[in-house]
Amino acid sequence: MAWPGGPQALSSQLRISCSQARANLAKSSVQQSLLRQAGGICVASTFVFVSSSIGASGPGKVSRAPKSGLAKLRARYFRSATQTLISTNFVLYGLQCFSRDRLTLALMKTGEAIMSKGEVWRLATCCFMHGSPMHLIVNMQSLYNLGAGLESFSGKARFLCVYAAGGLLSSLTSLFLTPNPSVGASGAIMGLAGAQLVFNLRHKGHFTKEMDPVLDQATQSMLISLGITLAFGLYSKHIDNWGHLGGFIGGAITAWLLGPEFNQRGNRLEDSPPWPVLARKPIHKQ
Repeated sequence: MAWPGGPQALSSQLRISCSQARANLAKSSVQQSLLRQAGGICVASTFVFVSSSIGASGPGKVSRAPKSGLAKLRARYFRSATQTLISTNFVLYGLQCFSRDRLTLALMKTGEAIMSKGEVWRLATCCFMHGSPMHLIVNMQSLYNLGAGLESFSGKARFLCVYAAGGLLSSLTSLFLTPNPSVGASGAIMGLAGAQLVFNLRHKGHFTKEMDPVLDQATQSMLISLGITLAFGLYSKHIDNWGHLGGFIGGAITAWLLGPEFNQRGNRLEDSPPWPVLARKPIHKQ
């Protein structure tokens, strides 16, 4: 999402959104409970990768101890890469609100900070910042709808590569072709859409005949959605069309290189993309 008024305009909009969110939370005990739950997610996200390395104490030994609170949070909110990304985005938006814009201004994409000051990390961190609750919710709903299926057949590693490539190329394209500062995960999510399109086109005719119409319909829906998104961008100053297009291309190229590309060879289903570094092992049919 681009902001023509510069960082100050985004900061003002975010301050209003966060103030409204805090006021609504103060009025509802249910919402206060959700806020406490989000705080728990934040703590879990800090230690999730450390705690994930703690498992059986040795070969053949499996711990039967009850799950700790941290383990339960990890199982609920960080079971998949898609869930981890969604949880992280919600946590960071909460931190945006409570930091009173300081986090947003430090991590958003601005050409001056990146080109003049060398703050290249903003190319990645801007993908985890959002300008309003609605901006966040729409993006996370899209991430959930696209991510769950794509991750299931690509695997976590390739899924994250596609997401990262889409986000980074989105930021780079926006940086050089759009002067306005921007925030949002939509570029990375468009990368997932590009990867899904590659999967659909690549596997037409590879499965049963009944699957081809399904893939065709999914491809048409994907192209229509892309066209609608770009069309809206022509009439709104807050939609970063170049960023969306860059993310879509980045995800499509990454998916084409890394796969998956499933092919039937005898009684085996092989994953053989052009760059098979993350390819899955062959699946043997009985």
